Amino acid sequence: MRVKNLALMALLALVANTVNITNTQAREIPSPFKNKVTKVESAKQATPTPGKQKTTYKNSKQIQKSQKINPMEDKKNPIGLLSIEDKVKRAIYLVKIKRYADAEKEFKTQIEWLIDATEHHTSLFKVLQNIDDADAQAGLERELALQHAVLRDIAIYNYANLKVIKKDYKKAVELLVDVVRSQPKTELGFKAYEKLQEIGFTFKVEPKLEDAAYQEPTQEESNQVYKIGQ
Repeated sequence: MRVKNLALMALLALVANTVNITNTQAREIPSPFKNKVTKVESAKQATPTPGKQKTTYKNSKQIQKSQKINPMEDKKNPIGLLSIEDKVKRAIYLVKIKRYADAEKEFKTQIEWLIDATEHHTSLFKVLQNIDDADAQAGLERELALQHAVLRDIAIYNYANLKVIKKDYKKAVELLVDVVRSQPKTELGFKAYEKLQEIGFTFKVEPKLEDAAYQEPTQEESNQVYKIGQ
């Protein structure tokens, strides 16, 4: 009888462990694209002790707080948009104080990254727009691609101005044409085209004036009869 009881207790313990393993594995898996959870078999979690519950709640709040921070607006993020913008502004300032070599190095570094970042975000947008539950995330990638493209063009325009100062007009033309092609209907695009006119690559077309201003004929001219051959 004692042996049977021991065997029964061992079997119950095995069943209990199996249930605990099932409860641990069956949990909600968050989708990386939407604030929803994928459909997974639900099971009751073991009730945590009061102490552990408090710690878990605190950690959850900390995670939520960190998720609200936009990494693009974090100046400590070396590839964040705000951080790159500050570096572009620094390059512009270096031109003002005539540190041209340092300015050119900074411009080239940031423009290269902004070109790559724009393409990367565009690629992510194209991929995510074909995923059913990733519409919002695809929209974000599209917006980030546009923001990087705008900052890229600002950097290129100012780099072109540096090239004009250094009398490297051929490179300046190449850069300015890129800006016009990217933003043909914006103020930045207009400024780039005006700069092309200033350096003599193109010029402004004036309204065509007629050889003689149109005037209404006088009464005498209206009454005059002209014959063929006159």
